[in-house]
Amino acid sequence: MPRTPEAHREYMRAYRARKKAEAAAAKRSGGGNTVTKPAKPPREKLGPHRAAVTRMLRSTGLLHVPEEAPLVELVKTLAAELDAGAEGAVASRYRAALADVRRVLAYSGRPKSSADPAPPAEEAQPAPAPAAEPTAPVNSLAAFKQSRGIS
Repeated sequence: MPRTPEAHREYMRAYRARKKAEAAAAKRSGGGNTVTKPAKPPREKLGPHRAAVTRMLRSTGLLHVPEEAPLVELVKTLAAELDAGAEGAVASRYRAALADVRRVLAYSGRPKSSADPAPPAEEAQPAPAPAAEPTAPVNSLAAFKQSRGIS
């Protein structure tokens, strides 16, 4: 059952008084707004290897393949180590992991991107179109009458 206008006004007066009392209590306690969003941690700056790996994973879609999550994490970790200054064995493991990523992508049958080389010229030629039957001009009254059986 809906409230009468007078009952609604009374309800709103009580609501405003309650909110005003809550704001005054929060101000006295020094709390202010009790609902605050936690501060976001600053984004870390990615090094060149980590940034390149991230771009590659996003563009190929490998980042969202659950079966390849361990390989993705390995490549990310090795890229971060290289950015931190590691050399030698880490660099060779990084190259081997990237080779594994390339094998996974080649095996997946992903669509070729614009960066992939073009196919040889003889494969790029489209097949010739079959010869079309000659048709009468569109505005031919005689062809129209003949198709409708009109004499």
